Amino acid sequence: MHTPPLISIIIPVYNVEKYLPRCYESIRNQKFSDWEIIFVDDGSTDSSPAILDNWAIEEARVKVVHKANEGVRFARNCGIKEATGDFIMFVDSDDWIDPRLLSDFSERQKSSDAEIFVYGFKRIDENGEIQREEFPESSWKKADLLNESEPLAFLLWNKIYARNVFVDISYKYIEEIEFAEDTYLTCQLMSNTEKFEFIPEAYYFWFVRTGSFSQKMSDTKEKYHIKIAAEFQAALKLESEPKVCLIKKLNAKAHLINPDREMSRSEFFSNCAEWNSLFPEADKILSEYYT
Repeated sequence: MHTPPLISIIIPVYNVEKYLPRCYESIRNQKFSDWEIIFVDDGSTDSSPAILDNWAIEEARVKVVHKANEGVRFARNCGIKEATGDFIMFVDSDDWIDPRLLSDFSERQKSSDAEIFVYGFKRIDENGEIQREEFPESSWKKADLLNESEPLAFLLWNKIYARNVFVDISYKYIEEIEFAEDTYLTCQLMSNTEKFEFIPEAYYFWFVRTGSFSQKMSDTKEKYHIKIAAEFQAALKLESEPKVCLIKKLNAKAHLINPDREMSRSEFFSNCAEWNSLFPEADKILSEYYT
């Protein structure tokens, strides 16, 4: 009888043949071996599907799901349904993880009742330079996370989740969100437990590609940033909003008048009017922090 692994690692894939080997090798090179990888090929048109199939032949711990292209939100949800591990984590296909991550996590979880383990990250550009580095304090509680670090709070891939926190997740709603659905999923997962453990290490390497989807600006992206920001308080089941949620609201507004966007004068003034109408409570409360 097949024994489920401790950790299921879900990796959505779409046309990333150049970066896949680095991601995969960072998992294969882990000292800890009780894992499975679920690659979800979201209709790739390059050699990614063939690469994945070869790995699945060579390595029994690798599962590959091929599906029609629908977007990363559907791919992640497909991976969640296929996962059999006691814990679930996510890695983007052009990123990679520290070789210590899984072994350090496995030792911690033996003596911990935590259901979400949170660690830090390093943001790497195409020249291999570290643009940003963030990690939590080991003494943090959930409230500290929600008042100290917006990126650490709302990123999906800097956490390892117990399977039971996925109960009652509104996948249908997430699949209807075309951008930042990972942030909303993270909020839902965090709302399902108070049992957190914080690891003061930057185990995740976030690779930022020029021209990647997440780096592109569009009107649609703005709308979803704003929609997700408005949902945070309800998603986290909080009576009052912590600082990081308010910051997320201001960041959502910032997309409307982002100076890197090309827009006509009439569009700019229209967006300014919308800016002034959005989240006035966030403007008021956060002004106390910055003045």
